[in-house]
Amino acid sequence: MLRALPDKPLDFHRELKLRVSRFSLINVLGNHYSVPSRLIGSTVTVRLRAESFDVYLGTTNVLTLPRLRGRDRQCINYRHVIWSLLRKPGAFANYCYRDELFPTTTFRRAYDAYKEHIPSKADREYLLLLHLAASQSEHDVMTSICVGKLPIQMSM
Repeated sequence: MLRALPDKPLDFHRELKLRVSRFSLINVLGNHYSVPSRLIGSTVTVRLRAESFDVYLGTTNVLTLPRLRGRDRQCINYRHVIWSLLRKPGAFANYCYRDELFPTTTFRRAYDAYKEHIPSKADREYLLLLHLAASQSEHDVMTSICVGKLPIQMSM
């Protein structure tokens, strides 16, 4: 004879307490994830599940991210780090997660065009493009790139 099922589902998650680095990153089981920059210096609770995890600040769910398999991988969202990169545009050239800051191949092509036409200002102009996508609409910026409406050099 089996006993009755529990009233609520079993909770299959693991909980970690992590501190957000000054680079707006957390290290979850050997992988790096970006979080909103307003969390820098805070201690967050990460509730791991099989395919994803939730980031909590106190009792507030701040973010849900897909869980990466393996180690030494990264999930960097440009919206989380663009504000700090804009303050130091020269840092973009040597940023260790730079490849993660191209949300689509269209953005990569725009960066390559900047490098070709204005190599000395390419990093700054591309960061301004990302800033526009983060603060307005990524889709609208991508459409403007595709139809050639964005000038090679933008100003903020």
